[in-house]
Amino acid sequence: PPPLFTPSRCHAYAKALHYKEIVFENALPSSSTIEDLIEINKQLQQFQSARGILEHARDHYPDQFKESWYEKLQDWTQALDAYERLETSRSLYSDENLGVMRCQMALGSWQHLSRRASVMWDDSSLTSDKKVEVAIIGAQAEFNLAVASDEHLAGVHWQAMESYVRAIGKDRVEGCVSRAVLAVHASELTNAQIYINAARRILERELTALVSESYERAYGSMVVLHQLAELEEIVDHKASPEALSREHLVRLFSSRLQQTERSVEVWKQLISVHALAVSPPDHRDTVLKYCHMCA
Repeated sequence: PPPLFTPSRCHAYAKALHYKEIVFENALPSSSTIEDLIEINKQLQQFQSARGILEHARDHYPDQFKESWYEKLQDWTQALDAYERLETSRSLYSDENLGVMRCQMALGSWQHLSRRASVMWDDSSLTSDKKVEVAIIGAQAEFNLAVASDEHLAGVHWQAMESYVRAIGKDRVEGCVSRAVLAVHASELTNAQIYINAARRILERELTALVSESYERAYGSMVVLHQLAELEEIVDHKASPEALSREHLVRLFSSRLQQTERSVEVWKQLISVHALAVSPPDHRDTVLKYCHMCA
């Protein structure tokens, strides 16, 4: 288990697991009981047990089954397949559509995600919270499409990203990071630094709570801090290319990536930031390694 997973926390989860297993064995389990069992086993790093529960529930309690359980195991391909099978039989509810979008974001399926986000964005029945989630995920799609497109198409995606970002509060990390990205793209370097600093302040308040709650969520925040540090270096490079050259940036970015968890999801987040200053031919080795990880 990771070092943040203390014996006392393991003991508490083990007790909760024992209780939930008794409930599961002695009555028809509810979807919430099954979901709790999956989550507790996941927190105990018992991923095979969590998957076994999911598959048992899928086969024996189909009325209780939820496609989102695959998301809990970060099995994005299976989750997306399950949502798509469901979509062949009926229209998806907003929660399910958001599940599809989370899967597409994790898998880097930016074109499909962009189209679905655009449709969801025009849905007048969405609650304000769900509208913000669509905006956060949609902004990610447009950012990744913008940095991968030619100049004409990139402009369309940057404009779409701006539309989404306006709906994300400046009191959220995602709102500050997205605004920093837009400011860097527009060479509004003072504004970029303001939003980078704001994102850091929010993360500092959240990180202590996240560490005590979940190693996985805390690690996600550390990746965002990594993004912010590299956004700041891009600001420095744009402000003074002589002091921080593009070649030095490439060396810095490549060196850090080699020390980062070899995860497609993590590398994807970092490489998209790198693309604000470094084109794929300039760091070909990194791009090839990333493509190999995706294969």
